[in-house]
Amino acid sequence: MNKQVRGAALSSTLFDLARRGIIELEQIPPTSNKWWSSNKPEFLLKKVPEKFQEAGGQLQDYESDLIHFIFDELGGGQNIVPMKMFRKRRTKVRKWFLEWSKMVKEHLNDIPLYEKSSIRGTVYGVLLCIAAIAGGVLILVYFGSPGILPVVTGGLMLSIAFAILRYTPEMKLKRKKWQALRRYLVKYHFVEGRGSDWLANIEKYLVYGLALGVGQKAIKKMMESIPEQQQTHYFPWYTHPHGAYASPADFATAISSVVQIASSTMSSSSGAGGGASGGGGGGGGGASGGAG
Repeated sequence: MNKQVRGAALSSTLFDLARRGIIELEQIPPTSNKWWSSNKPEFLLKKVPEKFQEAGGQLQDYESDLIHFIFDELGGGQNIVPMKMFRKRRTKVRKWFLEWSKMVKEHLNDIPLYEKSSIRGTVYGVLLCIAAIAGGVLILVYFGSPGILPVVTGGLMLSIAFAILRYTPEMKLKRKKWQALRRYLVKYHFVEGRGSDWLANIEKYLVYGLALGVGQKAIKKMMESIPEQQQTHYFPWYTHPHGAYASPADFATAISSVVQIASSTMSSSSGAGGGASGGGGGGGGGASGGAG
């Protein structure tokens, strides 16, 4: 956990806002009938004005900024924005994402990560190693080869000094919980017992799964675990163009496609398209959950 904000933070925040009814996702048929087009479905992001107003001060600043960017900057003030705008205006999106990630990190600065005593020990160790290396360099300059030993020893000890760092008990426990959840999702254990408890929390598992970087396959498996014709019950914010329901496979493909569009656009600017473990964000996940 290094408090880095990656591309999956955007995806998890989008779906968390959808879970809370502030935005909706609509799948539409391909708008291009050109022979060279991919014929893949397209998606619309739709802001729900009344829910957005109701949320008001409950929204985190990074959530409000994300909504403003999508619907005002990309959408020109409209309440409906095609997801393909993320790719069409990739440069603008990446520039915004770099600033947005800084906003998210502000929420992580007050979270104690390491024990203070271990931080002090690491600082002292690093200073001693630097002193040893500096002394070795001086010896090399004035006396030759005898200075090699302190330089090499100082360099080796420098890496060991960081092993002194210890997570706080609270953070250690939280990391174990996140890691356990990630293993549960990545190993598809939910398939073995897809009961009412699993389905009742599947929206949250989607948000946290994205934040934890479980990958496209796990996300598709999660969506395919939903009984046919029950997507609208568990995901009321998603609508399909061919009627009220989509097959589990179609629904899984649609959700993973949205994740891929959002995450891949940010991958190069964030250093990685995947997520990382971290603390929960406002409302049940979101960007702070995707910052590891």
